[in-house]
Amino acid sequence: MTRETEKEPSDPSNGPVSNGTGVEEVKIDINPDYKLAQRLYEINENEQFTWLLKEWEKHFKALQYWRLQTKSRLQDARLEVYQWVGFYSVFQGVVVTAVTLSTTLGCRQSWCPTSLSLIASIVTIVTVHFKLVEYGKLKKGLERKKLEAKVSASIKSGFIQYCP
Repeated sequence: MTRETEKEPSDPSNGPVSNGTGVEEVKIDINPDYKLAQRLYEINENEQFTWLLKEWEKHFKALQYWRLQTKSRLQDARLEVYQWVGFYSVFQGVVVTAVTLSTTLGCRQSWCPTSLSLIASIVTIVTVHFKLVEYGKLKKGLERKKLEAKVSASIKSGFIQYCP
């Protein structure tokens, strides 16, 4: 009985090969696209494989959606940090301008702009810290999901490649 096997097109040993039993095996170069189509057809014929492939596709689409949402949330968190720093700068500029233009502000009344500046600094530092922690968690989650998507894609390619 003869069997088809893969050979490189540039391999000079393409052609009939004797296996010692008097029967010649013919080695044929099979196009990879044809092999993929053939395996997909075999998967389509088997209900269990079809179900597994559809489940994998649902899972992969959910991963892609989650990754897009996370990227959007990362960008939003980064923009919020910039906004908080910008608001802080503007607020400090207003306080410093009010202090320098005030003619009635004496040493006894300097506690008000100082406390406002201190409160604004504390609020900004705490908020930016929490936003950066959130950004770090999102970034780690995104890296995990990227790895999961790569593993999932390799499982699919292995499933299709080694489908009986």
